[in-house]
Amino acid sequence: MKIVGTIERMKTNEEKKIVELILVTTEEQPNYLSITYFIREGRTFPKVTSGDMIVAEVRLSGRRWIDPETGETKYFMSLIAKKIIFIEEDNEN
Repeated sequence: MKIVGTIERMKTNEEKKIVELILVTTEEQPNYLSITYFIREGRTFPKVTSGDMIVAEVRLSGRRWIDPETGETKYFMSLIAKKIIFIEEDNEN
């Protein structure tokens, strides 16, 4: 799935080797999406910053967690970025 939007906030965690983005979509009613990018060997994060427009190629990931104390089951979903492409301002496509 591809999502187009502007980076509102970006946080890098060197220890965990992840970049967390808040992406504001370009839809009529914008969505604020939290997207995680894992920095692995052979992969680099593109030189983008807050305010840049990007295309994020993502996959949806879901998991279940059972609280060991209460037995309550909780469900979590996240968007994992496979690829981030910077959109240059003068690029109409």
